[in-house]
Order: sequence, then structure tokens, then C-alpha cells
Amino acid sequence: MEQLKTASYKSQICRRKSPLNLSPQDNYLFQQEYLRNIGDCLIESHEKCIIFDSNLSVYTDEKIYQKQLTSLISGNIGRRLAAKGLVRYFMASLRSVTLIDTGCWVTDEWAQGYFHWMTESLSKIELLRSVSELNSILLPSSLRHYHFIEESLNLLAIPYLYLSETRFTECKHLTTVSLDFPAGNFNCHLLKRVARRFRERVKVDVNRGRRIWISRSEARYRTIINEPALKPILDRHGFEIFQMERYSLADQIELMQQSSVIAGLHGAGLTNMLFLPTNSSVIEIRRRDDNHSNCYFSMASALDLDYYYLLTDPMSDNLHNGNCYLDLHQLDRLLTTLG
Repeated sequence: MEQLKTASYKSQICRRKSPLNLSPQDNYLFQQEYLRNIGDCLIESHEKCIIFDSNLSVYTDEKIYQKQLTSLISGNIGRRLAAKGLVRYFMASLRSVTLIDTGCWVTDEWAQGYFHWMTESLSKIELLRSVSELNSILLPSSLRHYHFIEESLNLLAIPYLYLSETRFTECKHLTTVSLDFPAGNFNCHLLKRVARRFRERVKVDVNRGRRIWISRSEARYRTIINEPALKPILDRHGFEIFQMERYSLADQIELMQQSSVIAGLHGAGLTNMLFLPTNSSVIEIRRRDDNHSNCYFSMASALDLDYYYLLTDPMSDNLHNGNCYLDLHQLDRLLTTLG
């Protein structure tokens, strides 16, 4: 049966404003992001889909299981992983298939990441909501381990269903959403609607204008090695220090709604700018010479937030995951400009 395709948002040009504290010598870090083509947001309806081991197969012929197996094998790296995948596949083939009439698929290999789930998967769900009544979101069983996924779905009253990890699931009518633009870019309309929906669910009466420093001190990688030395400066400028992984999603949303400034090293915690009030500011601590990791700059622009940055020196050649050292005087000067 032919797939039914609906492009709910056509390709559009996104224009982003430069950082408020941009130095001319740093413009090369951002210049490729000022003008971006944001592609289509496409909804597709499929008949008879097979899901197993987080892999979705959409075919209409009798070779659907054979092709699903080929996809499973080719997706694994290394003999050990391939062997484990084959064993699980053939064990599942001995069991009856779980049949589902309708469902929606919004996940990919990055969905377990906080940033990707909150900005991409939830944007896909928001798009589905805008065109029809929302069917259950089908989730791979492995996503049970990421508490923010279930918290966000419950908070937004979105129906969902975890799939078996030991059986094939066959969905008779499946709806999928694809975003035709790279991760770290956004459809502004959808992202703002996600943000508004969260704010409607977790309401705070008073905006206290709090200043929040998002610490990665408990992270396994990419930390500021001299972060303890920052505390006197942060205290002087009215910043409170939080490790976001200690708090429920609802608590994080409430905290952000009480804030006017958030700051921290490039990392998932900055995704919480999604919940900031309008006219708020974001300060991203980012590695010097890294002109690739611009997702939070782009996100701040999509949400109409003021964006500032501060460059830090990496302690290794690994610009993405390596630890770094932050100059105390530069931090003090930047925070002084905020008043």
C-alpha cells in the first residue's frame, strides 16, 4: 500500500541573531549558523510495520522479516554485538508476534539523550498533535531507563506504550514523523509550542528572577576542573549552583520558570532553557576553537532568548568530551556586564 505523506511544515529559512557579547575574532564560531535552511517536517502513514530491538522496518512485501534482519545485522558494530543481535532475533522469532492496531513512532538512535528527546522527539509529537488525535507513542523497552522520557510524557498527558524487547511487534497502522534538518537545528514554531505546553502544565505564580549555574560536577566527562574556585564569583553575582540530574523534571521546570539567567558548560542541562520565561538570558561556556557545537546557540535563538558565551581552554584534544579550565577573571567580567 502506498504511503500517505503530509508535509505539515515546509522548508523555511531561519535567520539567527549573533551573540550579544560577540567579539569579532570569535565570529567564525557562529557565522555558519546565522542563516540556515530548516527542511520539511513530514508526517507519513504506513501499513504493516515490524519493530524489534529498537529497529523499525516499513515494507509491504513478504520479505519484511528478512529485510528487518538485514537491517539489524548491518546496524551492529563488531562481531560480538552482531552475534548478540542475531541470538535475540532468532529467539524472538520462536515467540508469537505482538499485534498492535495503531501507534506513532518518534524515536531514533539519539532519543535516549535529554537534549534530543526534549527538542526533537517532543517536537515530533507536537506536530502529530496539531493534525489529528494522538495515538499511543511506541517506545523501545530500552528507553525505560531514562526517567525524563516517562516524566515528560506523563506531564504532558501523552499516551505511550513500551514494546517488548523479546518479541516482534507488528503495527497495522503506524504514523511516523521525520525532521528534514540536522540535529541542533529547530523548527521554531514546534519548539515554542513544546515550551508553552510545559509551562502550562507546571505553573509558577511569581518570577523571582533567579540566576542559575548548571553544574556538570557529577558528570562522567566534560567538566570544569576548577569549578570549586568559581563559587565566590558566582555567589557575588547572585548565582545558585544546581546539579540538574538530582531533580525531577517538574522541579527543573519550576526552577527555570523562576529564573531570568542560566549559565553553564555546554551540556544537556542547558536544554532547560526550554522552560525559561521570555526575555531571559543564556550563558554558554564553550570550548575554544569549537565551531561545530552550536546547538544551544541555535536553540536560544529559536526561543527568542538572549545568548552570551564564554570560551574556555580544553585540557585535551577532545573538544567535545574533554575537561576544561575556565578563566575566573573572564567569568567575572562577563557576569558584571549582566548587572
